[in-house]
Amino acid sequence: MTLSSQYGNWFSFRRGRTGAVEDMGDDDDYENVSPTNEAPPVKPGKRKAQRPGSIAPPRPPRAGRGLAKPTLPDKSPKEDLTLTTVSCPPPRLGLDLNSTAVAMAFEPPQDVPPPARFSQKGKMVVSLCVLVGTALLLGLTGLALTLLKYQETAQELRMLTLQQLEWVMNVSKVTAEAKRDREAIRADARRELANLWAVVPNVSEIRKDIEQIKMDANRAVQELRDMLGCPCNFCPKNWLPFKGKCYYFSTITKTWENAGRFCMENLSHLVTISNTEEQKFLAKVHGSPRIYWLGLSDRHREGQWQWMDGSPVSLSFWQPGEPNNRNGENCGAMSQDGSWNDLDCDQTTYWICEKQCTC
Repeated sequence: MTLSSQYGNWFSFRRGRTGAVEDMGDDDDYENVSPTNEAPPVKPGKRKAQRPGSIAPPRPPRAGRGLAKPTLPDKSPKEDLTLTTVSCPPPRLGLDLNSTAVAMAFEPPQDVPPPARFSQKGKMVVSLCVLVGTALLLGLTGLALTLLKYQETAQELRMLTLQQLEWVMNVSKVTAEAKRDREAIRADARRELANLWAVVPNVSEIRKDIEQIKMDANRAVQELRDMLGCPCNFCPKNWLPFKGKCYYFSTITKTWENAGRFCMENLSHLVTISNTEEQKFLAKVHGSPRIYWLGLSDRHREGQWQWMDGSPVSLSFWQPGEPNNRNGENCGAMSQDGSWNDLDCDQTTYWICEKQCTC
């Protein structure tokens, strides 16, 4: 920029006031200018000019310093000076289309370089962050599912607990009812058993009475026959007569009690031996390896043997060492040789029935 363009306004102002300034073409024209009341412009490079549009106030002068007017040395005016007119062009207003700034503003945009790629370490960090985030997301999802499953399981457990309590209450109720029923059944059984035991002695007594009546009737019939002189020689089929009596030897086996029942059903009783002749007759007819029940027992009182009609045994034919009551043997029987022996009443063997013969 030329001096005239920088100081053009100031020179124009000076010409308007004092007229044309002589330009000697020397380097010291600045010094030859006559001083005025106005301060000269700041020399280039010494103080920065305020930017257009700035709101900052102008810098004040430093303290203790004023704007001292330069002292110009006196020079003798040169002679033969030719004054030339210097024309200062007016300042340019507006936008200079030829300026460098405008040219740069209207230049096409250059390609923006692509951003620098991540380094290997940066990629690893990003991948690690993604993995950590994914793991956290999966962990939270799993935790939520686990909590939901736990709530469902807890609800099911509560329901099962309530059902179990209800079942236990029902079982307890049923058990209590069963206990009450069992006690009632036991009480009824005890009562019936007591009644039965009360009846059993009566049955035995009735049976004894029947046997006694039968024996009395047979005796009366026999006495009547003797008085009338009518000998008895008639016995049913398969019965053997002897001394006014008939004897039946069984071909099958029964217990002592069932054998006695069979005899009663046939209007007879298990044989009762009252003399030696009858014993010999039975032993002779017997003549086989069979064992026959006799109407003899000690079931009512241990060691006291008696016949079915309740009469005591006055004549006996026991084997040596018998009766020994071994293993609860309470019923009498006739062995192969005709001797007597005690056996278990529940054992099954043959038997002999006896009754009075008819005319």
